[in-house]
Amino acid sequence: MSYAATLRLVAVVLAVTAVSSSARVELLVGDELVILEGATLIDGSGAEARPRSVVVARGGRIVAVGTVGDFRYPSDATVLDLSGQWLLPGFVDVHAHARAAWVLEGLLAAGITTIRNPSSSVAGGVDFREAAASGAVRGPRVFTAGRVIDAPPGYWPDAAVVATEEEIRAEVRRQANAGVDIIKLYVRLPPELVRAGIDEAHAQGLPVIGDLAATSWTEAARFGIDFVTHGVPRHSSLLPAGVRATYERDVRTRRAHPFYRWFELVDLAGPEIDSMIEALATHGVAVDPTLVAIEAVLRSGDPAYQVLVDRESVPHRVLSDWRGAGLSSRWPADYLRRAADAWPEVLTLARLLHERGVLLLAGTDTPLPWVVPGVSFHRELELLEAAGISRLDVLSIATRNGALALGIVHEAGTVTAGKRADLVVLRADPLRDIRNTRHVAWVMKGGIRYDPTELRAAEQ
Repeated sequence: MSYAATLRLVAVVLAVTAVSSSARVELLVGDELVILEGATLIDGSGAEARPRSVVVARGGRIVAVGTVGDFRYPSDATVLDLSGQWLLPGFVDVHAHARAAWVLEGLLAAGITTIRNPSSSVAGGVDFREAAASGAVRGPRVFTAGRVIDAPPGYWPDAAVVATEEEIRAEVRRQANAGVDIIKLYVRLPPELVRAGIDEAHAQGLPVIGDLAATSWTEAARFGIDFVTHGVPRHSSLLPAGVRATYERDVRTRRAHPFYRWFELVDLAGPEIDSMIEALATHGVAVDPTLVAIEAVLRSGDPAYQVLVDRESVPHRVLSDWRGAGLSSRWPADYLRRAADAWPEVLTLARLLHERGVLLLAGTDTPLPWVVPGVSFHRELELLEAAGISRLDVLSIATRNGALALGIVHEAGTVTAGKRADLVVLRADPLRDIRNTRHVAWVMKGGIRYDPTELRAAEQ
């Protein structure tokens, strides 16, 4: 930046901070100011909505936030009249797999300006992160993991399979050297390997996310894991002692799906869950329950669910492949009934986590059958509200909490001077109806505006 440009930027900051006793700023100065004027601001902090707001951006950053009448603008400023609309921080989907350009475009079109990609090929995840950062691909800012790390035989064919502490430490170092942002530990890893993976990742300066089944959430929290994902803890030690053997037998020999069978047997008011939640809260473990993905597993065989889910924005290229797809589409009627009966317990656990101080995040596990990039994020917010979480808290989960979890709250997650100009404008009030987050007028990422209609046209 030139000396003259630096002086102009300083002048903006001084003008913004030189507030009189009546909280008015006489004049904003500086080149290329963009003034977003008149929207009702929901800033992501949990504060009440602010009508007739003004947000001033320059060079991809927010330089001032106020109310109509607080500022006078230079004649060359770009003023955008957002009267009758709602302005929020860009959404954060903490569980979105960056597998193709159309996925990233669909996420951005939905108002999502940041994602955590929780598993990928190492090179693929890093490449998509760099492509989105450079603008070669239109999409959110990406924080990426590499291959999931699992114990033999490995749940997925592309997993990094390890059997010893030395092997998991070596794999963590390989991924760290390749430039990933996060390490993901997977379902078959026993406690001793989870502990070693966490220790090595932290030694490399990387956080750890766990999709765990052979290690309990309570154990993982005490080992120092940073995140756990999917709101189905599904470890037998979290069930009452008298039903643990039944659960293990049913999952192993009777082909009962652990998602619904665990919730059939759990006591959410029992000491096992109480200790688990206490461990998560005490150790600062954030949870993305991915309710929309669990719903898809449990309910995709139910015709009523298929009617319920909004498929209008599903890309044509995948709609035919996904119609009727999903694990439970192959379940007998009895399994579908049991899954439906278990579903309220899934929501109850999410509410309990939130009420007891666990940092909840909004994530989707997209793209999966019935879990459409972008569309599914808005469904996730609806399900968080259905769990009993207030709309204002849901919007903070969708914005600030994601930034907190990713360690970027100093530059994203709330509409605050000094932060990135990552914003979403809605045509309808999400505090009146959380489904109104779907009505995205336009998205701003790093000060650049995107038209959702044009982005979605590229998906077709």
